[in-house]
Amino acid sequence: MRRLLILALAISGLWGCNKKPEPAPEPDNAVPAAGETAGKPATELADGQKKDALPEQKPLTLDEYEAMMLKLAECTVDDRGVNRDCEAWKQFDRARKERGQSIRNQGDLLPSLGRKHLKHESLPVRLHATALLNRHANTDEESQKAILDALKTEKEPLVIRGMVRILGARIQKSPEVLKSLMALANHENEEVRIAVNDAFSSVWAAETEGTLEKVMEAVEKDPSPRVRELACKRLGNRADERALPLLEKMTASPGDTRESAKLYAACVNGLIAMWSAPVPPKNPSQKAYEMTMKILNQTPRNENTPPWNVMPNLGWVGRPGFADAAPWFKNDELQATLVRLVADRNAHWMARTGAVTTLKRLGASKQTFEQLAAGYQDVIMSPGVDKNVLTALNKAMLDEPLPPLHPHGPRGERDRDGRPPVRMLPPSPLAPPGAPTSDAPAKTAP
Repeated sequence: MRRLLILALAISGLWGCNKKPEPAPEPDNAVPAAGETAGKPATELADGQKKDALPEQKPLTLDEYEAMMLKLAECTVDDRGVNRDCEAWKQFDRARKERGQSIRNQGDLLPSLGRKHLKHESLPVRLHATALLNRHANTDEESQKAILDALKTEKEPLVIRGMVRILGARIQKSPEVLKSLMALANHENEEVRIAVNDAFSSVWAAETEGTLEKVMEAVEKDPSPRVRELACKRLGNRADERALPLLEKMTASPGDTRESAKLYAACVNGLIAMWSAPVPPKNPSQKAYEMTMKILNQTPRNENTPPWNVMPNLGWVGRPGFADAAPWFKNDELQATLVRLVADRNAHWMARTGAVTTLKRLGASKQTFEQLAAGYQDVIMSPGVDKNVLTALNKAMLDEPLPPLHPHGPRGERDRDGRPPVRMLPPSPLAPPGAPTSDAPAKTAP
């Protein structure tokens, strides 16, 4: 009996040890613990309350902005501009992104700072001062005047190039701008010459004396192959048929060297730009179209003709309003030409895959791609680049939308510094009101 009693007490003790104690009742007037709201634990948030909310940062003032801008003098400069690994740049860039919204919205505040430091002794500071006037000088006489004055003494090509890009849209409106850029057309630095040719080949320079002639002169006589290529590629931007005789001459043959083939491809692109471009010409050139069709139909085709990198630019004819501006354009005719090109294995395989994509943009039927793919079935088990063409054809049969065309070309045309060229596109005569007027990517704070 005694043993049974001891055993019962032991079991009762073990059960009591495993039982969790109940918390004492909370008094009605208890003060909430840190991180808690009355009646709610810390993990539950009151309405409108943000967990781990960062304290609101004070807007960047003009004095702070200027002080950090001047500290850029500590940085080095390379072909891309101010060295992005510089600590002064990193701090400045972070402050502009996190605290700069207010100051950017205050009209002329930052452009006035740019004008103030256009002649600063430090190259990084002058580069940023120029950037602060980007596009602002298009409508502001004071900024334009400041840039023209600074150009008289500026020696650094990077700064001059930036200033030329800003002034390019003012050529028609200002004789002073035209005179200044003409003086730079034969600058010793090729990047400056490229920027001037960009300005002169833009429609902003239409009907200005001597500008088109300067670009044509660069195509034939500039000592730099790169300058000649870019000048010829952009020669068609104005859709000025005075350039056609030169373009016809430059697209007669790709030549026998890599350099001549690259110049040939650039000039074919220039020819296409006279009728098919990101900003449709007001009067697309029928003559340029007919010359382009002659090149596309020319046989025997080879690795250089037609150039593979011109194919995407044929797709701009799908832009709204093009058909009305070019009643002579025959979609079926262009499609038939591209079908023959895709089927021709002598053509560069990237020209063929590019033609497949353009056919889809032009509205080619699924049956068209099926028939072309049937001619490539022998490559399935064979090595070689022709498989890429078959892959492109199989993909074109799918009901998948194509990515938008890139205004800088198939791979995104780049300056030598790796950035897209900063060029202002004119408002398209065919574009709806409010359409974008720049082909440059969106930029962060200045």
